[in-house]
Amino acid sequence: MKITSKEQAFKLLENAFVYFPYDAIEYLYEQPRAVDIDEKIIFHLKNANNHNLYSNSVTKEYNEMPLWYAIVAENHLSESLVDPIIELFKSDQDGDFLLEQCMYLVSRCCAEFGEPVIEKFFSAFENYKYDGSSNSVLFLHECLHYVNQEKYLSRVLALLDNDYYWKDALICTLGEIKFMGISPKLHEIKKLYSTSLQKNDAKYLLGEIDEAIKLNENNDEPNGSYLEERKPWRQHYNHLETVIEKHRLENTKLEIPKKKKLGRNDSCHCGSGKKYKKCCLI
Repeated sequence: MKITSKEQAFKLLENAFVYFPYDAIEYLYEQPRAVDIDEKIIFHLKNANNHNLYSNSVTKEYNEMPLWYAIVAENHLSESLVDPIIELFKSDQDGDFLLEQCMYLVSRCCAEFGEPVIEKFFSAFENYKYDGSSNSVLFLHECLHYVNQEKYLSRVLALLDNDYYWKDALICTLGEIKFMGISPKLHEIKKLYSTSLQKNDAKYLLGEIDEAIKLNENNDEPNGSYLEERKPWRQHYNHLETVIEKHRLENTKLEIPKKKKLGRNDSCHCGSGKKYKKCCLI
């Protein structure tokens, strides 16, 4: 179907319960920035956790509109995306595709808008008090790829000194981006946790620390941001089209497939052979 208007594309996204609406997404993606598209993007990011808004109560099918519009947002960047993205990560969000897509938007926004946006993302995880409702705030660590390391060093060290809930993920990221000045602190934390080896969490954290020290002190290039690593959106999501087409041929109804929730040390779902924390979680 040839799409000839934004209204037609909006309608297709609203009715995309059993397929991935590539053409409608691409049509909106390529449009010049406009108020009506911006409003749709912000609305669906803000309401991503309102599952009733996207569910068909009769057929039990689910529409992934927050994901559709988060993809469109790649080419419609604005600083107004920042607060909805932060709130999405603070909420009890379990849609892995949407989380990864919004992590990509974190990268894009940091690269595009610089320090004011970087500061907002950093402050969001720096000041967030974990209450058991979300493990997704750690996706905001993506902004560490863009910070002025000298300027933010003291704040990063303070997080490592304090009872920061996502300390293991933070340590992993700091090692991979070769964050300046953290090696002494990592050795200090390792010594501290070495006295608590009987605790499973201490053993796990020691493994993260050892790996981060090795990465931080070797001569390899630092890992790039998700913006640098991810393929263009159509290639990145291409595998879904194959999966959905298979189900169409079998005359079955299908929601957009949900990836199994992975632990950070599980093999990544993308088939790279790497651990999740070293691949699509980064």
